[in-house]
Amino acid sequence: MKNQSDKDELNELIGNSSPVLALKEKIINLSDLKVPVYIQGEQGTGKDLIVRLIAKEKVLHIDCGNFSSDWNLLIEKYSNRTAKNLHIKGETIRIVMPLYFDKLELLNTEGQAILFRILDNQEFVTSKKEMVEFPSRIFLSSNKNLPQLVKDGLFRKDLFQKIN
Repeated sequence: MKNQSDKDELNELIGNSSPVLALKEKIINLSDLKVPVYIQGEQGTGKDLIVRLIAKEKVLHIDCGNFSSDWNLLIEKYSNRTAKNLHIKGETIRIVMPLYFDKLELLNTEGQAILFRILDNQEFVTSKKEMVEFPSRIFLSSNKNLPQLVKDGLFRKDLFQKIN
């Protein structure tokens, strides 16, 4: 464990079993890294809590079940609530707060292509030719077995490899 505030925040995870202690250690280690984080677990297991503990700040939560392929609507929807974390300069929109793509298994094929581009380049060009930059950290979660969805042809293999 790194410091007292890390320990205090991790008290939200209840338990002292070996798996819980190992999870707490992973959370501490991941909080120092600026890499995308993928979390898989059944519904109600605390994936949102784990994202919040790793990020140590507010995250922009995107429910992939309600994902809009029109990024302009997505940005407009969230910009009012996160104005200080959304910077528009000319044709470039820069989202600087961490993004959390929840329920990846519900993401349609177009959304999967967009997410792949975001993970690959940390940017995306909207249908209105606006550049959206994502220099922030990205969190992803699913309550389904993504490798099985890849085998079933329901999830892009290249996206899963990028996530994994």
